[in-house]
Amino acid sequence: MLTGFLRSVGQPHDVTRIQKHTRDEVLWHNALAPWRRSPRWLLLRVALQTSLKKKDEDQGRSTHYKMFMVLLFTNVLDRAMRESISGELLFIITAKISRRMLKLGSSADKMPWLDVVKLSMHAARNELLKRWNDVQNTPHKKIYENLDLQSLRQASDTHLQFRALCKYLEKIDRRLLNASDDRPSLPTYEDSILQEASTLPTACAIHTDAGSYNLWLLDLEAWVNDHLQTWISLNLVHTPSTTTCRNLATLMSVYFEVAKKVYRDDP
Repeated sequence: MLTGFLRSVGQPHDVTRIQKHTRDEVLWHNALAPWRRSPRWLLLRVALQTSLKKKDEDQGRSTHYKMFMVLLFTNVLDRAMRESISGELLFIITAKISRRMLKLGSSADKMPWLDVVKLSMHAARNELLKRWNDVQNTPHKKIYENLDLQSLRQASDTHLQFRALCKYLEKIDRRLLNASDDRPSLPTYEDSILQEASTLPTACAIHTDAGSYNLWLLDLEAWVNDHLQTWISLNLVHTPSTTTCRNLATLMSVYFEVAKKVYRDDP
C-alpha cells in the first residue's frame, strides 16, 4: 500500500540495484547451538556494496566492493593471528579470502595490496601447519590425559535405530519375484534399415504398425544423412535406370506420408 501511494504522488528514480545470494539458513529446533545467518551483516554488506559501486561500473561486477572485502578479511585474519584463535576459524577465514580472490579473477593481479594478502595467508598457513605438527609430535599419553573417557556413553552413542528402514527390510522377504526376464523390455522392430550405402531402404513403413513409425523414420533419416550421397553416386550417376528412380520416388512418398503423421504436432 505504501509503495502504491508513493508511486501515485512521486516519480520513479533510477537507483543502483544489486543482487545478493543470501542463502539464509536457520537451525533452531532441538539444536545444540541454535543459529541463523545474521541479517545485520547482510544489511551492512548491501550498504557497502551500493556505496562503493560506481555508476560506470558493469552490472554485477562490483570490483571495488570485492577488493574492499578482501582487505577487510585480511585485516580480520591478521587480528585473529595475534589473538591465537582456533585453527578451524583460521582455516575458514583463509577459505573466504581465497574465494573472494577467485571472484576478482585477473583484475587483482596488478593491485598494490596483493602482496599484503599473500603474506597474511602464508602466515596463517604456516601457523596451521605448525599447530598440526605440534599435535602429531605430542605424546599420546598427554593427549589421553585431556580426555574424559569415563563420561563417554559408548552403548548409547554407537547404537542407532532406523525404525523406517526396519519396515523396509522386512518387506523384502515378502516380495514376489517376477518370472519374466529381468532385462528391460524393448519395442520389437523387425523392419530396421540396414545402414549401408549399397542398399536403398525399402518402403516398409506402410506394412509396420504405428508404434514403429518413429523407429523407421529415425533409421531412414540416419541412412540419408550418412549414405545417400554415396548411394546416388553408385546407382544414379554411373548406372542410372528407371527402376532405381522409381524406387527412390516411392521411398520419398512413403517417408512424406509417415513423417506427416508423426511430425504433425512437432514444430
